[in-house]
Amino acid sequence: INKLDYVIGKPPSFGSVFWQLFSYVVAGATASPILFGGTWLDVIVSAFVGLIVGIITFYEPLYFTSHSHLVELLASLGASATLRIIQGIFPDYCVNFTADILSAVLYLLPGLNFTIGFIELASRNMISGTVRLMHSLVTSFMMGAGITIGVHITKFITVPIVLDTSATQTCQTVASPNQYWYILMFPLLGISLNMMFFANASQFPIMVFTTAISYVITVIGTKLNLPNEISIIIAALAVGIISNIYAKLRKKLAIIPIIIGVLLLVPGSVGVKGSLAFLIDQNFETGVQFTISMFTVSMWITIGVFLSNLIVFP
Repeated sequence: INKLDYVIGKPPSFGSVFWQLFSYVVAGATASPILFGGTWLDVIVSAFVGLIVGIITFYEPLYFTSHSHLVELLASLGASATLRIIQGIFPDYCVNFTADILSAVLYLLPGLNFTIGFIELASRNMISGTVRLMHSLVTSFMMGAGITIGVHITKFITVPIVLDTSATQTCQTVASPNQYWYILMFPLLGISLNMMFFANASQFPIMVFTTAISYVITVIGTKLNLPNEISIIIAALAVGIISNIYAKLRKKLAIIPIIIGVLLLVPGSVGVKGSLAFLIDQNFETGVQFTISMFTVSMWITIGVFLSNLIVFP
């Protein structure tokens, strides 16, 4: 009991304002090109917008304790308004609205909670699983609503918002980082995510490794034109096996590397994209499709994790 009191009373690792803001900036800058195909301009924009999100996320619960449940809404609103202002300042350059928004709010995306809820439902923990699923869906719509409000309060900016990056662009496009840059950026992305989760430095290697495994398998699956569900299952399976082996060898919990390992697979960005399609583009059909995708991606991740437990029992 005394040890538990010590753990509870101990300040979290990397919980200071400097490290938290630093992690949001780095995560935003690196996630934009790696996860969403952003350009070098998007790297800079996402880093700045990530700083705004970090400030709101860190200080809002401190000064407005009774309204801490609105942090996702306010962070999305601040990110959206900031991004629109940047688009207004640089109207001649292509700023990827979707990539920069999702990169900046990466930690707040509800996909991880959604997937955990799906796993709990599959494990027949009906109450906790249902609560997590519903909370994740509400969070997706709250974040979508926050982004929409940010767009509406900056109506004076006439630069069009293009959610579909495949659409024809009339602005000037900046070059994107090549894949050699990804080798440098990815460890920074993994470490920054670990800082957001207040992980200890000793946990960084395994957590970054499992994250890299899931990302590499997904990229290879894309190169080989494998079905998306197969890539996700294999990635989740590999993450689960490695995490279970690590847990057995180090006498640690396997759930820690599993959570960070599947973080890049979880469908949080899909849910927010669905909210944006419904709220901004007024496209109900696309919004429903994205919402259904949240369930299917979570199902494939759950299957992969369960199969890993059959191969290497935790």
